[in-house]
Amino acid sequence: MESTTKRGVSAFVWTLIGSILGFIFQMISAKVLGASEYGKANVVTGLSGTYTVILNFGFTWLIVKELASNTENKNFIFSKFFYSYLLLDILSFPIVLCILQINLSKLGMVNSLNITFAILLMYFTQIASLLSNFLIGIRKQHRDAFLNSFLMGVLKLSLFFALYIIIGGYVSYLLSLVLAYMLIFLKFMKKILPIRVTWKDLGYLLKNSWEFYLLNVVYSLYGSLSKYLQGLYVSTEVVAFLSLGLSLGTIGTMLGAVLAKIAMPEFAAYWKKKDIVSLDRLFKKVSRYNTYVMLPIVLFIAVNVKPLLGLLGRQYEDGTFIVSLLLLSSFFNSFVGPNGTLLNMSDKQRYEILNGLTGMVSGVTLGILLGPKYEWGVAVSVAVSTVVVNLLKFIEVGALYKIFPYTAKDLLYIFFWTITLLTSYTVISTFSNRFILVIMNALITSAGIFFMFLLSREREDKLFVLSTIKKTYYWVRRGAKSD
Repeated sequence: MESTTKRGVSAFVWTLIGSILGFIFQMISAKVLGASEYGKANVVTGLSGTYTVILNFGFTWLIVKELASNTENKNFIFSKFFYSYLLLDILSFPIVLCILQINLSKLGMVNSLNITFAILLMYFTQIASLLSNFLIGIRKQHRDAFLNSFLMGVLKLSLFFALYIIIGGYVSYLLSLVLAYMLIFLKFMKKILPIRVTWKDLGYLLKNSWEFYLLNVVYSLYGSLSKYLQGLYVSTEVVAFLSLGLSLGTIGTMLGAVLAKIAMPEFAAYWKKKDIVSLDRLFKKVSRYNTYVMLPIVLFIAVNVKPLLGLLGRQYEDGTFIVSLLLLSSFFNSFVGPNGTLLNMSDKQRYEILNGLTGMVSGVTLGILLGPKYEWGVAVSVAVSTVVVNLLKFIEVGALYKIFPYTAKDLLYIFFWTITLLTSYTVISTFSNRFILVIMNALITSAGIFFMFLLSREREDKLFVLSTIKKTYYWVRRGAKSD
């Protein structure tokens, strides 16, 4: 538990900063590019994401399982997975290229640049996911948070600014993503050993990863596919609204995902020992920490979503409903606790496959029914899919283990802070001076996060926020001395 907290502090700080950088990147790129260009960029990323999910093969989660029992040969294991991906990518390339051209032609976006970017992003995202889970497998979640949240945010922002000045247009957005992934990948090049992967090795990986593959497909496919459907049914401008909603929605889930990754080995260990008491305690702890941080941030965005979108241009204000809907549904995803992680780590992957399949079917069905009729149809399908899946997981974990994310007192405490923060944000939103508005909202959000931890009835919550502040102070002080 102590090691979890120690790694959690570092991962928490890097993820929080990375979330802020990700928010800034999406807002600035949307503002600079405009709805049409920003929408085109996200059609390409949506298609590349769709193919990344299909070609994932479950390897990104299988590597965690493989490393758990053999950390001494970590670079050999990573290399085996890397070359297996390379082999499968080469074999599937002609089919991917053919179907990708058909997809882009239906939107009038087929050209060599869009095809190249979609393919490059597909492969680099695939490797980035493998690297991320490799670090999780060797219990370096804090380094994963630094590289894939903080550093990725810094690279995307700086590269986008530089490339937009030189190139302009949505190409600068796509190229900044490709280069950011490439630079982080280069850092890991030395870990790739010159080994030979046989068909037997590939068969072993595919045989043991099929459940993880199904999980990845049923949970991740529709999120990327929805961008393409939105462009197909309506326009690239509305893709911009959907993409902003999905991007801002990841802020509501990012910390929860990182905390779940940190807790993953402990969940597995407690389950192996049948220590349900410790399992329950850790589950509640992860749920509380996520809510204490994300609730103030999500409420701030929800209350101020229209003026925030207005900063990007009048055209974006039309997407207020779509963005709000996706933001709130994504927060619900993390609010109900790391149920999916617990199910996976307690050998209940088939529950997760069924849950994901239910979510994907409900999402695709609603998307096809509502998408052609209403501008917000695809957004509603994504939101409903998210809520349905997470309600199912919440019910299953409660029924199987009698474990719930919060006690009754925790819920009352969260409700109190929800009312307090909503009232504060609503009052502040009446201020006409934008500078004062920004400063006051930042202060309320920061104070909300700090006091939700500090005034918690759980002693470990108070210690966590104090140790985080102390560690951050020492980092800043050490950096100042080095200058």
